[in-house]
Amino acid sequence: MHDTRRTLLPRVAAILRAKQYVVFFAIALYALDYAAPLVSGWLRHDGSLADVLSRLGSPFVDAVAGRSWAITALALGVAAATAFFRTGYIRSIVGRFHPGPRDARQFRRLLGLQLAIEAIVAVSVVLGDRLPAEPAGLDLTSTLAALAGTFLVVAVSLVIAYADYAIVISDLSLRAGVVRSWRVFRLNPLVTILAFLAVTLLGGLVTAIGSGRMTGWMSGLPQALPGMVVEVVLFGLVLFVADVVLIVVYLETMETGRLKEDRSGG
Repeated sequence: MHDTRRTLLPRVAAILRAKQYVVFFAIALYALDYAAPLVSGWLRHDGSLADVLSRLGSPFVDAVAGRSWAITALALGVAAATAFFRTGYIRSIVGRFHPGPRDARQFRRLLGLQLAIEAIVAVSVVLGDRLPAEPAGLDLTSTLAALAGTFLVVAVSLVIAYADYAIVISDLSLRAGVVRSWRVFRLNPLVTILAFLAVTLLGGLVTAIGSGRMTGWMSGLPQALPGMVVEVVLFGLVLFVADVVLIVVYLETMETGRLKEDRSGG
C-alpha cells in the first residue's frame, strides 16, 4: 500500500512555486468560460446586463433555444478555444510553457472531452430551468428534475476529474482517458472529493465577493466590471491550485504503480 499523503503537499507547494506564472493562464481560461454565457445570453435575449445575468445559462442551450447560427458558432468556437488553451495549460504545469496542444490529435481528443462536458452542462441547465423561481410553485417533478441535473453534473465531474490530464500527460485517447480517470478516482476518492468541495465552497465565496463589488450592476457593464474582474481573478487562482493538486495526485498514482496493482487486483 502506498501512502502519497506525505509527498502530496510538498510536491504541490513546489509546483505552485515553480509554476506560479501559469496562474495567469488559469485566469485567462476562466475569463473565457465566464464571458461565453454572458455573450450568448446577450445575443439570445438582447436585454440589459441585469436581464442577461438573471437568465444566465449555457452557450449551447442559448444556441438551440435561440435557433441562432451566430450563437452556435460562438459556442463551438469557445469550446475549441478552451480545448486548445487548456491543453497548453496542462502541459505548462507539468513541463515547459506551451500555449497549446502538442499536435492535432491531442487537440481533437480534448475537444471531444470539452464538447461532452458542454453537453452535460447544457442538460443540467435545462433540468435546472424546470425548477420554478417561486418556492410556492415547487412541484415534485420539477424538484426531481433539478436534483437530477445537479447529481448528473457532480457524478460525471468526479468520473472525468482526471480525464484531461490523462489525455495530455499520458497521451491517451478520449475513451482511454475517461477510463483512466475513473480508475484514478477510485484510488483517490477522498482527495478528489475534497478538491471539488473546496472549489465549490471557495467558488461560492468568490462569487459573493464579486457580486458585492457590483455596486451599480443594474446600470450596466461599466459599473459591474470591477466585480466581474475580481471574481474572474480570484476564481482563476482557486482553479489553478485545484488543478495542481489533482495533477499531482494523478502523477503520483501513475508513478507509484498503484494503477497496475488496482488492475491486477480487480
